[in-house]
Amino acid sequence: MGEVKDEVVGLLPDGTSYGIKIPGEWNGVLVNDLDFHEVPEKRSAILLSQGYALSGTRRHSRRRVTYDPYREMTNQARVLELFHERYIRPQTTIQYGDSGGGAVALGMSEAFPDLIDGVVAACAQTGLVIANMQLDLLYSMAMLLSLDLPFVGVPVAEGEAISQAWRVAVHEAWNHPVGRARIALALAVSQYPSWVVGSKPEPGDLRAATSAVYDAACEAVPRASFLRTQTELGSGGIPSWNTDVEYAEYLRHADPAIRTIVDVLYQAAGGPGAMHADLQRLDEAPRVKGDDGAVHYWTRWPRLHRAAPEVPVLRIHTTGDGVLPPILTSGYSEGVELNSAEDLYRCFHVDRAGHCTYTPEEVDAAIEALRRRIEVGTWDVSPAALNSRVSEMRATGRFVAPPVAHHNRSYLAPTGGPTDFLIR
Repeated sequence: MGEVKDEVVGLLPDGTSYGIKIPGEWNGVLVNDLDFHEVPEKRSAILLSQGYALSGTRRHSRRRVTYDPYREMTNQARVLELFHERYIRPQTTIQYGDSGGGAVALGMSEAFPDLIDGVVAACAQTGLVIANMQLDLLYSMAMLLSLDLPFVGVPVAEGEAISQAWRVAVHEAWNHPVGRARIALALAVSQYPSWVVGSKPEPGDLRAATSAVYDAACEAVPRASFLRTQTELGSGGIPSWNTDVEYAEYLRHADPAIRTIVDVLYQAAGGPGAMHADLQRLDEAPRVKGDDGAVHYWTRWPRLHRAAPEVPVLRIHTTGDGVLPPILTSGYSEGVELNSAEDLYRCFHVDRAGHCTYTPEEVDAAIEALRRRIEVGTWDVSPAALNSRVSEMRATGRFVAPPVAHHNRSYLAPTGGPTDFLIR
């Protein structure tokens, strides 16, 4: 690991552990991270060797039952203020985050622009948005496969058992042609990717692509069931709904790769008429209405993002993420355009299976690209440029341009919306 000149570890008022590392030759740039204590050693070594100081926190021990991204943002802000008190204010401060940390990073670009100069948000989520996507996935699976499994209101003590029950149900349904078709349809209407583990199927290899859909369902469905409980517990109720959803319309915006598999599987399970009947069945099934208090909790900015960053944001996402689907970036990008904030925002995907499976070199390339944007004032970044930076470190980058796609479940906090709960 790169030389560390000074290191601090302590506890914030709510008991969250924080830390700071100063390299031997500091370049004046600080990278702050929700997952400071869990950063892979190689990534830390690369950043420290290049002169970056590191800081951040560990996720709170009771995060699963008291989830609040805004509290996590304020903790990140407290660490930055502690850094300023102990040392000096950095020339440049970059907020980095993976997954839930990406949600925090996006929120800080809107709520704490006075403390940071830019953001790298990796595989980021927005609580309300992903909760609605998870509802779409589980609801569709339950209705299409006639499963008597809960998809909302699962007690935390039963979360793991229910998650495993979903996995078993997917496995059993896949043994029948109709079950395979319906599983693929549920993934498609909820905009989950068709490939999330292993090697990416070659174009035209329908057997491999179909097998990948099974693997995607086995990954996505149990995880959606388990993670939904965290969102519900944080808000004290059901924060998602599908009362106004038309799933037949949602299918129009499915990833073309999985839509092809849906058509192929329905050919073996009754043809287009069977798919039409299943979509009608979905659209006529009883719906879920969110609890007012829980919906209110998750629609409060900055728990719900506005897509109106006030500092430069570089967003990256793996293409085969079965936990937080990459379509999430499309909804945010649409919001950035609506808010005329395009100059502050760039987004790229990394063509790899899994959730937050970036290499340390790819993270370094993203941070360096954002740093240049902050220092120069204009973007000079592309997939080729990012991959070139990775190759300079004798590694292979897999950055690609994101597809142009519409996100069915995009939902943004209005600019100028209520902020009365933001009391620091």
